[in-house]
Amino acid sequence: MRGLVFLVAVLGLVTCTAGPVASPTAPSPTVRVDAGGNVLPPLVDEQTWSDLASRPLQLPTVAPGSECPITPTRELASGTGALAGSGPVYAVGNVIAYGARMSDGIFPAKVLWVAAPDYPGPALMRVRQLDGPGGVFFSNSRRVTELRFELDTRVRAGASDQGWRYLPSTVNVEGSGCYGLQIDGPGWTTTIVMRARA
Repeated sequence: MRGLVFLVAVLGLVTCTAGPVASPTAPSPTVRVDAGGNVLPPLVDEQTWSDLASRPLQLPTVAPGSECPITPTRELASGTGALAGSGPVYAVGNVIAYGARMSDGIFPAKVLWVAAPDYPGPALMRVRQLDGPGGVFFSNSRRVTELRFELDTRVRAGASDQGWRYLPSTVNVEGSGCYGLQIDGPGWTTTIVMRARA
Protein backbone atom coordinates (compact mmCIF):
# COMPACT_ATOMS: atom_id res chain seq x y z
CA MET A 1 0.00 0.00 0.00
CA ARG A 2 2.89 2.34 0.86
CA GLY A 3 4.42 1.67 -2.60
CA LEU A 4 1.16 2.59 -4.33
CA VAL A 5 0.95 5.87 -2.39
CA PHE A 6 4.57 6.65 -3.37
CA LEU A 7 3.84 5.97 -7.06
CA VAL A 8 0.78 8.23 -7.02
CA ALA A 9 2.83 10.99 -5.38
CA VAL A 10 5.60 10.71 -7.98
CA LEU A 11 3.09 10.82 -10.83
CA GLY A 12 1.46 13.88 -9.31
CA LEU A 13 4.84 15.61 -9.01
CA VAL A 14 5.69 14.86 -12.65
CA THR A 15 2.30 16.15 -13.79
CA CYS A 16 2.69 19.38 -11.80
CA THR A 17 6.23 20.15 -12.95
CA ALA A 18 5.95 19.14 -16.61
CA GLY A 19 5.58 22.14 -18.89
CA PRO A 20 3.04 22.36 -21.69
CA VAL A 21 3.87 20.43 -24.82
CA ALA A 22 5.37 22.81 -27.34
CA SER A 23 3.48 22.96 -30.59
CA PRO A 24 5.63 22.36 -33.65
CA THR A 25 6.58 25.51 -35.51
CA ALA A 26 7.07 25.88 -39.22
CA PRO A 27 10.73 25.76 -40.20
CA SER A 28 12.20 29.14 -40.96
CA PRO A 29 13.36 29.63 -44.54
CA THR A 30 17.00 28.75 -45.08
CA VAL A 31 19.16 31.69 -46.07
CA ARG A 32 21.23 30.83 -49.13
CA VAL A 33 24.74 32.25 -49.44
CA ASP A 34 27.42 31.87 -52.07
CA ALA A 35 31.08 31.00 -51.49
CA GLY A 36 31.83 34.66 -50.76
CA GLY A 37 29.14 34.91 -48.08
CA ASN A 38 26.76 36.97 -50.24
CA VAL A 39 23.08 36.30 -49.60
CA LEU A 40 21.46 34.72 -52.67
CA PRO A 41 17.86 35.28 -53.80
CA PRO A 42 15.28 32.94 -52.29
CA LEU A 43 14.10 29.99 -54.34
CA VAL A 44 10.55 28.78 -54.80
CA ASP A 45 10.08 25.24 -53.47
CA GLU A 46 9.73 22.43 -56.02
CA GLN A 47 6.21 21.55 -54.83
CA THR A 48 4.99 25.01 -55.90
CA TRP A 49 6.53 24.59 -59.36
CA SER A 50 5.05 21.09 -59.63
CA ASP A 51 1.59 22.39 -58.68
CA LEU A 52 1.79 25.15 -61.30
CA ALA A 53 3.04 22.74 -64.00
CA SER A 54 0.18 20.34 -63.28
CA ARG A 55 -2.43 22.89 -64.36
CA PRO A 56 -3.80 22.10 -67.81
CA LEU A 57 -2.96 24.40 -70.68
CA GLN A 58 -6.06 26.37 -71.60
CA LEU A 59 -4.97 27.90 -74.86
CA PRO A 60 -7.16 28.34 -77.94
CA THR A 61 -6.59 26.74 -81.32
CA VAL A 62 -6.25 28.97 -84.38
CA ALA A 63 -6.93 27.61 -87.88
CA PRO A 64 -3.80 27.71 -90.08
CA GLY A 65 -3.78 30.83 -92.25
CA SER A 66 -6.38 32.67 -90.17
CA GLU A 67 -5.84 35.90 -88.24
CA CYS A 68 -3.75 35.53 -85.07
CA PRO A 69 -5.63 37.11 -82.12
CA ILE A 70 -2.56 38.94 -80.82
CA THR A 71 -2.86 40.32 -77.29
CA PRO A 72 -2.86 44.13 -77.41
CA THR A 73 -0.15 46.07 -75.60
CA ARG A 74 -0.41 49.04 -73.28
CA GLU A 75 1.98 51.42 -71.63
CA LEU A 76 2.60 50.88 -67.93
CA ALA A 77 5.22 52.38 -65.63
CA SER A 78 7.54 49.37 -65.96
CA GLY A 79 10.48 51.26 -67.42
CA THR A 80 10.26 49.08 -70.56
CA GLY A 81 8.30 49.16 -73.79
CA ALA A 82 4.57 48.50 -74.03
CA LEU A 83 3.38 45.39 -72.17
CA ALA A 84 1.11 42.58 -73.37
CA GLY A 85 -1.23 40.80 -71.00
CA SER A 86 -3.54 41.46 -68.09
CA GLY A 87 -0.88 40.82 -65.44
CA PRO A 88 0.43 40.51 -62.89
CA VAL A 89 3.19 39.13 -65.18
CA TYR A 90 3.51 40.63 -68.66
CA ALA A 91 5.53 40.21 -71.85
CA VAL A 92 7.26 43.26 -73.27
CA GLY A 93 5.66 43.51 -76.71
CA ASN A 94 3.50 40.96 -78.50
CA VAL A 95 5.87 39.77 -81.24
CA ILE A 96 8.44 36.96 -81.04
CA ALA A 97 11.00 38.40 -83.48
CA TYR A 98 13.40 35.53 -84.06
CA GLY A 99 16.85 35.40 -85.60
CA ALA A 100 18.73 32.96 -87.81
CA ARG A 101 18.04 29.23 -87.55
CA MET A 102 20.34 27.40 -85.15
CA SER A 103 22.05 24.10 -85.89
CA ASP A 104 19.25 22.11 -84.22
CA GLY A 105 16.58 23.76 -86.36
CA ILE A 106 15.11 26.24 -83.89
CA PHE A 107 14.92 30.01 -84.21
CA PRO A 108 15.91 32.02 -81.10
CA ALA A 109 14.20 35.21 -79.97
CA LYS A 110 14.61 37.45 -76.94
CA VAL A 111 11.52 38.08 -74.80
CA LEU A 112 11.52 40.19 -71.65
CA TRP A 113 9.00 39.39 -68.92
CA VAL A 114 8.07 41.80 -66.14
CA ALA A 115 6.14 41.37 -62.92
CA ALA A 116 4.10 44.19 -61.40
CA PRO A 117 5.21 45.77 -58.10
CA ASP A 118 2.14 44.46 -56.27
CA TYR A 119 2.99 40.85 -57.18
CA PRO A 120 6.05 39.46 -55.36
CA GLY A 121 5.37 35.78 -56.16
CA PRO A 122 6.54 33.23 -58.74
CA ALA A 123 5.18 32.51 -62.20
CA LEU A 124 5.53 29.61 -64.63
CA MET A 125 5.45 30.25 -68.38
CA ARG A 126 4.50 27.60 -70.95
CA VAL A 127 3.97 28.12 -74.67
CA ARG A 128 2.54 26.28 -77.67
CA GLN A 129 1.85 27.12 -81.28
CA LEU A 130 -1.85 27.81 -81.81
CA ASP A 131 -1.98 27.46 -85.61
CA GLY A 132 0.33 24.49 -86.08
CA PRO A 133 2.39 21.75 -84.44
CA GLY A 134 5.58 23.77 -83.96
CA GLY A 135 7.50 23.32 -80.74
CA VAL A 136 8.50 26.10 -78.35
CA PHE A 137 11.55 25.92 -76.10
CA PHE A 138 13.46 28.10 -73.69
CA SER A 139 17.15 28.72 -72.96
CA ASN A 140 18.38 27.52 -76.38
CA SER A 141 17.54 23.93 -75.58
CA ARG A 142 14.89 21.60 -76.95
CA ARG A 143 14.73 20.02 -73.50
CA VAL A 144 13.44 23.14 -71.71
CA THR A 145 9.70 23.64 -72.24
CA GLU A 146 8.91 25.80 -69.19
CA LEU A 147 10.27 29.09 -67.92
CA ARG A 148 10.31 29.91 -64.20
CA PHE A 149 9.98 33.48 -62.97
CA GLU A 150 11.67 33.24 -59.57
CA LEU A 151 11.03 35.53 -56.61
CA ASP A 152 14.20 37.43 -57.42
CA THR A 153 15.86 37.17 -60.82
CA ARG A 154 18.82 39.36 -59.76
CA VAL A 155 18.08 41.60 -62.75
CA ARG A 156 17.78 45.33 -62.12
CA ALA A 157 16.40 47.82 -64.63
CA GLY A 158 14.65 51.16 -64.98
CA ALA A 159 11.79 50.76 -62.50
CA SER A 160 13.31 48.23 -60.10
CA ASP A 161 13.20 50.85 -57.35
CA GLN A 162 9.41 50.93 -57.81
CA GLY A 163 9.14 47.17 -57.34
CA TRP A 164 9.00 45.99 -60.96
CA ARG A 165 10.80 42.67 -61.51
CA TYR A 166 12.43 41.62 -64.79
CA LEU A 167 13.19 38.27 -66.40
CA PRO A 168 15.05 38.29 -69.73
CA SER A 169 14.62 35.04 -71.66
CA THR A 170 15.32 33.26 -74.91
CA VAL A 171 12.20 31.81 -76.56
CA ASN A 172 12.94 29.37 -79.36
CA VAL A 173 10.35 28.51 -82.01
CA GLU A 174 10.39 26.17 -84.99
CA GLY A 175 8.97 28.75 -87.37
CA SER A 176 6.60 31.65 -87.88
CA GLY A 177 3.05 31.47 -86.62
CA CYS A 178 0.67 32.28 -83.82
CA TYR A 179 1.78 31.32 -80.31
CA GLY A 180 -0.07 31.20 -77.01
CA LEU A 181 1.65 31.66 -73.68
CA GLN A 182 0.02 30.56 -70.44
CA ILE A 183 1.40 32.12 -67.28
CA ASP A 184 0.46 30.52 -63.96
CA GLY A 185 1.04 31.78 -60.45
CA PRO A 186 -0.40 30.68 -57.11
CA GLY A 187 -4.10 31.52 -57.36
CA TRP A 188 -4.11 32.97 -60.89
CA THR A 189 -3.65 32.20 -64.59
CA THR A 190 -3.34 34.53 -67.57
CA THR A 191 -2.63 34.07 -71.27
CA ILE A 192 -0.86 36.10 -73.93
CA VAL A 193 -1.01 35.50 -77.68
CA MET A 194 1.99 36.57 -79.77
CA ARG A 195 2.96 36.42 -83.44
CA ALA A 196 6.36 34.86 -84.25
CA ARG A 197 8.17 36.19 -87.30
CA ALA A 198 11.68 36.65 -88.63
